[in-house]
Amino acid sequence: MLKAELHIHTHEDPQDSFFIKHTAKQLIDEAHKQNFDILAFTCHNHVLYFEELQNYAKTKNIFLIPGVERTIHGKHVLIYNLTNQEAQNIKSFKDLHQLKQQKQKSNQPFLVVAPHPFYPLPTCLRNLILKYFHLFDAWEYSFFYHQLINPNKKTQKLAQKYHKPLIGNSDIHRLSVLGKTYTLINSEKNLHSIFHAIRNNQVEIKTAPLSLPLLFKLSCLRYYYGLKKAIS
Repeated sequence: MLKAELHIHTHEDPQDSFFIKHTAKQLIDEAHKQNFDILAFTCHNHVLYFEELQNYAKTKNIFLIPGVERTIHGKHVLIYNLTNQEAQNIKSFKDLHQLKQQKQKSNQPFLVVAPHPFYPLPTCLRNLILKYFHLFDAWEYSFFYHQLINPNKKTQKLAQKYHKPLIGNSDIHRLSVLGKTYTLINSEKNLHSIFHAIRNNQVEIKTAPLSLPLLFKLSCLRYYYGLKKAIS
């Protein structure tokens, strides 16, 4: 089983760099300490993936997957194994569908995941995960929850009903949350095998609820930095 985190933001993120302190290499270093096998940097609307970073990850025995958290009609979508130019060309769900078809026809591995679908944010997909059911290969179980406050429950219930795979991610904005929620993938260490395993639900989510003080702290920090950005 391969230990994976597939939703990561870093200081290089063009949208959130103003409050994210850790760099991509620092994240890789910490992931190595925690014995991660697979990482995907998913900056907002920018694919952070280049040879030097890929090689650095290899020195830590980590397989790096190119990814992006693309905003489509105001909603966030996680997309994997694409170039930055391909990401910029995705303006609509129709564009995403066409790119997915192109990748499939050319036998290129490609994966689309719905991040934190039912969280109370305007960027969350909500019932669009059902409208575009076949576009998404999996839905996300997010780290950001408490035992008494857990928006993942609706996602989990629908996933069981419709037999949709779930993967666990920590939507990394602070290095300290790495490892709070992650996914074990029963696959070989290559894109075709990893994506095939996810689509076929050969995964196991490792997660535990956040403490109420930590949940409150992270919420306050996000609100503070969001307000600071808005007025700057």
